[in-house]
Order: sequence, then structure tokens, then C-alpha cells
Amino acid sequence: MLKRPVEPWGFVWSDDIPATFSEAEFSLARMSIVQAYGSFENYLTLTRGEVDRWRHHRGIGSLEGKTNDENRNLSLSQFCKTIGCSFDLFAEYESLFEFFQECRNCIVHRESYANKRLVELADSEEMAKCNNNWPFSQSNTLLPDWPVFRADEIIALQPKHAILAAAVYYKIAKCIDTFIVSSFGPEGMIFMAIHHSLCADDHPSRLSSHTSYESAILKFLTNRYRVKDATRHEINVGITELDLHKKVRTCFNSLYWNKYKV
Repeated sequence: MLKRPVEPWGFVWSDDIPATFSEAEFSLARMSIVQAYGSFENYLTLTRGEVDRWRHHRGIGSLEGKTNDENRNLSLSQFCKTIGCSFDLFAEYESLFEFFQECRNCIVHRESYANKRLVELADSEEMAKCNNNWPFSQSNTLLPDWPVFRADEIIALQPKHAILAAAVYYKIAKCIDTFIVSSFGPEGMIFMAIHHSLCADDHPSRLSSHTSYESAILKFLTNRYRVKDATRHEINVGITELDLHKKVRTCFNSLYWNKYKV
């Protein structure tokens, strides 16, 4: 943006570097807010898939219910109802979640111009509580300063607000993860590690080689799912209880038999 070639449009000249910097900062914030929301939406989709897979293995029917509201926005309360999670776990983040969701909608669908709903959310009592005490703890930590929100005017958010949006999604995801680990139990966690380490078509965390199926499963349990002190014996006990020995060996041989044999 600062006097460098930008193909195929030639050169972008800027004599006002501070203005150019502000525009770049604003653009970064918009992109980050959209990206963070998309990642969280994908997380919820994958989480529902994990619950469905575990239920199917146990002979329970698939999850029923939508995760969107009547306006096709993500609904945390609907999602919780669908997977059986208590919404109270992260109800304190709901107002910030809805606010950043509406920011994302305005960025994507209104070219970053605020709508009336966003202005209402920004001026709500719930948001005021968040502003004065984040996240409703004894720390009395204040949120970043907000710009003024007016309907049909540009949303002038900054990177610090995008970081806050990502932090809100992370807090909510941690609450959901805690519920999943508790409801799945050790057997369910081993089942999930088996699926992604050996049985799924592919996974970015999967290594190119393993000397045994135990090591492949153990890597997912310890490195990805943060299960502490998991042992090979516990893995084999879990595989026996899940009745997956044949499937585990078949999948392991299919992935690694050129290098190792079990």
C-alpha cells in the first residue's frame, strides 16, 4: 500500500502514511473478525460431528435439532440444547458473542456498515456489564475502548477488538470441551483418538510413521487432547471395551504396513 507495485493495477500511491496505516489496521480487524467467527463456526460443526459419531458407536440415534436461530445466526443456546450441554457454563459470554456475530454479519453483508441491531447490542445493559467487569470476575478487568456505533455508518473496529472476539470464542470453546471430555469419559476419548489417529481419511496432526497403533493413539491423547499420564495399557483396555481391536489393526496396517508390521 505504501508505493509498491500491486498487479494488475499498477502502483498504489499514498502521500498520507498515517491515513494509509489506519485503513490497513481497519482492514486487518475486519478480516480477523470474520476469520475468527468462521473458525468458531467450524469448531461447533466438528464438535457436533464428534458427539454424533460417539452416539452412533454406542447405538444411540443421531443428534436432532438446529444450531441456528430463525435468522440463521448461530445460537449458543440451541447448540447446547442439541448436544445436551448446560448453557449456564458460558452464559456470561452470550452478549459479547452476539455482538461480534452481528459485527461479522455487517462486515460480510453490509460492507462494514452498522445496522440497527448492532447499535442496540452495543448500547445494551448486558454489554455495559461486560465493559465494566471482564469476565464478571474479581479481577475488574475492563474491555478495550469501543468506537461509537451508529446505524448505517462504518464500524471502526481495531485489531484489539478482533483479539477480544477470538478470546470470547476461545472461552466458550473451552467450556464446551470440558463438557465433551466429561460426557465422553476415558472410553469416549480413546474412541475419538482412535478415529482421528488411524481411521479417518486424514488429519493434519497425524504423523507419517508410527511403530505401533498404541503410539499413534497415544500421541493424539497426550498432544492433541491433553490427556495426562495416558498409558499403552489403558489404551488397549479401552480398545477391548470398545471392541475395536480388528478395526484398529486393519487401519494401522493400511497406514503404516510398508514400514512396520504388527
